[in-house]
Amino acid sequence: MQLRIFPTQHISDLQKDFNAAFPYLRLEILDFKTCQAPDNDNVLKQSAAPNSNPLYIGNYQGTITDGILEIEETMKVSELVRLFKEEFSLCVQVFRRSGIMWLQTSMTAEWTLKKQNEHGKDLSPSQKVY
Repeated sequence: MQLRIFPTQHISDLQKDFNAAFPYLRLEILDFKTCQAPDNDNVLKQSAAPNSNPLYIGNYQGTITDGILEIEETMKVSELVRLFKEEFSLCVQVFRRSGIMWLQTSMTAEWTLKKQNEHGKDLSPSQKVY
């Protein structure tokens, strides 16, 4: 799959594109300076404010960069994280679904995206089709 990444892109759009290919994985963008999750209180205040701007990729980049990231299901999580940082100056973290929870994949960062996604599917309740 190809992910188009550009500074004025909404973070949620990038997350949706990634999630379309890997429905049991979640991509989170971290603060570039600390490579930590942004302060949730500030994010909530910003999203609740009327006429507030959505969060953009450029707000989290160390250096403004855009382009296309090629992602293969055989790529390891650790490789994906490294590519985001090296090619787009973005700190990211990948989470895997486990039932109703999302778990960090830091302990299994050497697993491929395919294996992570399949494991998330195995640990999550199946959706019944009526």
